[in-house]
Amino acid sequence: MDLNEYFEKVLTFSSQEEFSSEIIQAKIEYFNRMGKVNETDPSYEMRMNQFLEWYVFRRPLNSYGNPPVRLYYERFAKNMSDQEAEVYRGFLNSIHSLFQVKKVEKDGLFVKDLFTDRRYSVECDVPGGFPRNLLFEGRIIPVGDRFWFSNAFCFHPEEAQKFILTELKKLRKEELEDITPFLQRLSVLKLKYDRYKKADAKQFYK
Repeated sequence: MDLNEYFEKVLTFSSQEEFSSEIIQAKIEYFNRMGKVNETDPSYEMRMNQFLEWYVFRRPLNSYGNPPVRLYYERFAKNMSDQEAEVYRGFLNSIHSLFQVKKVEKDGLFVKDLFTDRRYSVECDVPGGFPRNLLFEGRIIPVGDRFWFSNAFCFHPEEAQKFILTELKKLRKEELEDITPFLQRLSVLKLKYDRYKKADAKQFYK
């Protein structure tokens, strides 16, 4: 299933004139926190995907108190087909976390959520960039009894896994319900690492 068309509808909706100041302010907020990126950065496209998903899924609109995806669903749910409504409910219940590839399957990936220990069989075209044991930030969209990835990923180097797993263990002991700040911290470290690929990842992940 291609979820892009559903995501693009929300993005188009939340980029229209009614929300023009929102997306401008959102960019300022996000990149002040996450670090500025430019088009020459090797991870530029990935960073922009992460920003757009944060804006659509997470950031409350100032005038409404809800993120764009919830406002979109509330406004248009009554006119949606059953499949559309099911996809957007999946958006509302998306799982944003740190995952590890446990098994590469024929039609997707079997991954473990390292924060909750839950495991998911995610349907996708398996690119070569998903080897077994890869550790990455991602978002899983549940649609009915099936699971799909969104488009935003942050792939962390193998050399950083020990540090990441140690830090994650500390967070789990604190019984936090939301690890978004931790994911964002790791994303910032990955941006720094990407700019100095010849350096040891351990110099940045610490």
